[in-house]
Amino acid sequence: MNTIKTVLHAFTFNTKEPEDSAAWAELKAARKADGVKLFDTLCGTMAQDNTSWKYRDAFRALDGQSVELETSHIFNDQWNGASLRLHDFYSVSISDVRHRISGYWLEITPEMRDIRANTCACGYCGKQVQKAEAKPFCDKCIDSEYLKAEELHLLRMRPVCETGNRAKLTQAESDYLLPIYRNAQIHGSTERGKARLANLRATLTANRDKAIHRANVEHDGQMWLCDHGITESAIYYSHTGRFGFGWSRPVGKEVINELRAALAGFPFDYDIKEA
Repeated sequence: MNTIKTVLHAFTFNTKEPEDSAAWAELKAARKADGVKLFDTLCGTMAQDNTSWKYRDAFRALDGQSVELETSHIFNDQWNGASLRLHDFYSVSISDVRHRISGYWLEITPEMRDIRANTCACGYCGKQVQKAEAKPFCDKCIDSEYLKAEELHLLRMRPVCETGNRAKLTQAESDYLLPIYRNAQIHGSTERGKARLANLRATLTANRDKAIHRANVEHDGQMWLCDHGITESAIYYSHTGRFGFGWSRPVGKEVINELRAALAGFPFDYDIKEA
């Protein structure tokens, strides 16, 4: 797994103190000027055992240290770290002590900027490819049964570093993409579509075989009862695979032992509802 490295800086401010308040404002302004978005969270009260607040201790222990960031999947404002999900700029405060703010920020290296600029992603399924290999539109999910025609612009591949809504299709792009979309929706012409058809075939075959098995069990069980002259009404419950006697009228104590004796050798599981 490929990784890159940067340095994490932790902070804690008490914004009731003028110096801390000014430092917090300065840090936010500096990060914003660097093109970094703040991921701001609010956890529970001081008395609560809150995961977000515990998270504070984990990143405080990393202050000033080099951290590894995985590059198998790229986000525009966060990274998968070795043991933590790391945001570019993160803060957490407690609902009843909001003036106490803790958090961290990552040094955004040229390598981090480069990998975001050169990794393109689909806005619908999230598929990522290198910019040099990216097609104008994603071809992985165009036959998704959930994709609507008015959402085709989401298939536009663009660098991960770009944010905001994807541009709507131009007329030329729509003329190009709609025929491909219609064909993919009907015929499942991509690998995804072929897999969907294969799964459908397997499901249909499995359901047919299950129905045949249930029908055969019911037929063979009822025929066995007929062959042995047993007139006590029985019903086959296909969801449990068991026959039931006494389902319409519980079997009386006077005949239940004789019924059990008559059913000796019955080749299927059964239950008797006693009166």
